[in-house]
Amino acid sequence: MWNGAAALNWAFFTNLPAPVGEIGGGMANAIVGSGKVLLLASLIGVPIGFLGGVYLNEYGGSVMSFVIRYATDLLNGVPSIVIGIVVYTLVVHPMGHFSGIAGALLSES
Repeated sequence: MWNGAAALNWAFFTNLPAPVGEIGGGMANAIVGSGKVLLLASLIGVPIGFLGGVYLNEYGGSVMSFVIRYATDLLNGVPSIVIGIVVYTLVVHPMGHFSGIAGALLSES
C-alpha cells in the first residue's frame, strides 16, 4: 500500500498511458472516458426516469402505467450480462466498433 500511494501524483491523473514496457504513464484516458460515459448515461436515464415517475404519479390507474411498472419490474430481474449482450447486438455490432454511446446504454442497466 505504501509503494502504491507513493505513485499517486498529479502526473498520474493527467498524463496519457505509456506504451507497454515503458515506465510511467497516467490515467487521463480512463478518467475522461468514465466522465463521458457518466454524462451520456445521465442524459439518457435521468429524463426517462423523471418523466416515467411523474407519469406514474399522475396517471397511476391507466393501462400504460401498468405496462411501465411491469417493464421496470421485468428489467430489474434481468441480469446485466443479458442486457450487455443485447446492447452489443443492437449498438456495437451494427456500428462496427465500441463507443461511448454503447457504454452509456449499457450503464443504464
